[in-house]
Amino acid sequence: MDSREICEIIKEISNSNLTFAEIKSKDVYIKLGKVDNNINNKMVNEIDSSSKMEEVIEIEHSKKTDKEVIEETSNDVKDGFETINSPLVGTFYASPAPDKEVYVSVGSKVKKGDTVCIVEAMKLMNEIESPYDGEIVEVLIENEAMVEYNQPLFKMKVQ
Repeated sequence: MDSREICEIIKEISNSNLTFAEIKSKDVYIKLGKVDNNINNKMVNEIDSSSKMEEVIEIEHSKKTDKEVIEETSNDVKDGFETINSPLVGTFYASPAPDKEVYVSVGSKVKKGDTVCIVEAMKLMNEIESPYDGEIVEVLIENEAMVEYNQPLFKMKVQ
């Protein structure tokens, strides 16, 4: 399946009454869902059919061995830095409300279990807690940005 075929499928589903579609083939797995027709139509119209499909749809192919993953993890721990990753796909919010202060910023000291942000998914606000004691050294995402599953949100120095 090439990028032209995938773009055509996206357009057809966007213009139909379907709200969900799942397509499986030998080497491609695509799951599409509609939340708001206006948003989806806008996204389809913005897709340039000549663009590389890797930029439009992320297809997961993990070629890392368990040993490589363990080595990467141990390197992070050796450095004393860890990331707090999003446990789900959604919208990142740095504060509990637009007029409230952010949960954490660079330099904030956090304890394991402290709320560091909110990820909204399917109209539910999910508080994300720190799995470590430490200090936030970098915020890796902007407020109200879309986040993917396991996307790093914060880099922190672990105590």
